[in-house]
Amino acid sequence: MFFSFDKGDYLIHEKYGIGQFIGIESLTINNTLLDFFKIKYLNDSFLLIPSYNIGVFKFHSNKDSGTLIETLGKSSILKKQSKLKEEISKTAQELIEIYKARESIVLQNFYENDDYHEFCNYFEHELTKSQKKSITEINQDLSKTKPMDRLLCGDVGFGKTEVAARAIALTLTNNHKAIFIVPTTILASQHFESLKDRFLLINKKIAVLSKLNENNNLIKKKWLNSEIDLLITTAHHKGIENLLIEKLGLIVLDEEHHFGVKFKEKLRLKAHFLQLSATPIPRTLHLSLSKIKDISLLETPPIGRKDVLLNVCSLNDLKIEDLIKKEIDNNCKVFLVVPRVQYISEVEKLVSSFQYVVLHGQMTKDETNRALSDFSRGNKNILISTNIVESGVNILTANLMIVFYSHMFGIAQLHQLKGRVGRTDVQGKVYFIVPETIKEVAFDRINMIQQNSSLGGGFQLSMQDMEFRGTGTVVGSKQSGKDYGFGAEMYFDVLSECIEKTSKKKNENKIAWIGFSDATIPKDYINDDKIRFSFYKKLSLISNIEELKKIIEDLKDFGDIPKQVYSFLDIVKINLLSFFLKIKKVIKQEQIIEVFYEDIELEVFIKIQEIVLIDVVNKNFLFKDELLLIFS
Repeated sequence: MFFSFDKGDYLIHEKYGIGQFIGIESLTINNTLLDFFKIKYLNDSFLLIPSYNIGVFKFHSNKDSGTLIETLGKSSILKKQSKLKEEISKTAQELIEIYKARESIVLQNFYENDDYHEFCNYFEHELTKSQKKSITEINQDLSKTKPMDRLLCGDVGFGKTEVAARAIALTLTNNHKAIFIVPTTILASQHFESLKDRFLLINKKIAVLSKLNENNNLIKKKWLNSEIDLLITTAHHKGIENLLIEKLGLIVLDEEHHFGVKFKEKLRLKAHFLQLSATPIPRTLHLSLSKIKDISLLETPPIGRKDVLLNVCSLNDLKIEDLIKKEIDNNCKVFLVVPRVQYISEVEKLVSSFQYVVLHGQMTKDETNRALSDFSRGNKNILISTNIVESGVNILTANLMIVFYSHMFGIAQLHQLKGRVGRTDVQGKVYFIVPETIKEVAFDRINMIQQNSSLGGGFQLSMQDMEFRGTGTVVGSKQSGKDYGFGAEMYFDVLSECIEKTSKKKNENKIAWIGFSDATIPKDYINDDKIRFSFYKKLSLISNIEELKKIIEDLKDFGDIPKQVYSFLDIVKINLLSFFLKIKKVIKQEQIIEVFYEDIELEVFIKIQEIVLIDVVNKNFLFKDELLLIFS
């Protein structure tokens, strides 16, 4: 369900192989108007799949991947399917062992209380819909004795820190300790400054361990003596394993893509474990989508936030002095970023007529503090730095960033850097400077950033990164690896099947639908094709009424649901029954839906009870949302 797709993307069918999604065609069959997804194969062959069945296709790769379509029904990829299942079965067995190890551990469970609610009330902004949902999911995890292992994925500035802070508050107010591990000293200092007052108001003490502190030994001693409730520390601090004290209830790992596999494996069973990232590495995303690690998504941008304008160009195409002067005249700040310290002098020459400060990881504590102070609160509006600013430097008046030698950065780094500007209702602008000729791999990386430059694009960017680099080994130490050419979505589908040891029943039954006029999601209701395609796919994959209700609530965000969508939802509901009943024909006349089916046995009724309320005697099937089906 996480794998969205767009026109031109490549999809894979388990029977017919890889084809290219051309678009949607509307056809009237048996007096019913339906949308059909058109998939192109070699030799101008096409498949038309009804929108309620689009779940039979899995996302394979994006339209710019250079994937080759196959001959309809003669797939070379599918010939390797038995090898895929054999290899994944081995992985599944290892994952089952991980499940067993986790279930043998019993941790303290935490519950909401007055102090926790008091902490939440001190938050001065309104939570987004996604934040509320993620907080609920995390609190439910923490209410169990089973170790939480959850990834919180949200774009830069979407509120991951506040969600994590509430998980920490829940832990602390249940008389346990928490440790917040971050990749940089700057981010550690920022978290400390933003959280210390709120925790002090509920009588909880926090401290930070980093190279910017002079009293690290004293802080460590107090932590080990349980005199500190929350410890914020960089992972590079020596002896971090010795900080995992007995009363430790929660470990939060910020910007997880900065940390190695072995380090994370040591932490995940020591306490409840929460990882935060805007662009998780392929292996972490793999674990999450494989259901080994739970995942929460922050998809709702803050109110008033605008997309950052992204430009890729060469140095000769840019009038840097003019861009900077315009920002300074508007009392705004500017980031100039380089991949290596040795490139700083080159940039200094370009801005020699302006006041600027320099920041990089080789500077002393005093130099770092002075540079940050001069930039954030002083009269120097330009910061020349390495990618040390990608985490933790939040300057609300910064709306311009120029990244030099951007082809030398990784995908996550570029995305994080982009999030440093445009953090208010003013639109930010980012320029990625690249040489006239760059390597193909670097070009693909920059291209991925451009394709996912809109707000909330970080998660989809990570999905493409996983397609690009591979999923990585689930239980080993590799961050990336191959998915055998099937595409990540089918890989996860087969992996889930192997873990559950169940065969997912495909719903490709040929039902005659009559009288469902305009059973579609109209474009004038959801005009973004990618979102509309996504809803079609989600609805084709639901397995129970509760999932359907959730999607209906999401649809309401686009306004009042029109009758065409309700008509389509009727088809989706009946399609659910076709997993259990051999339905041949469905006729809709006004409010009555008549369903014709083949013989069913009593045991089928037991399965159906998960979906509907049943009057076995009269063969009346009543959906939980009051849709009446009369079986003839």
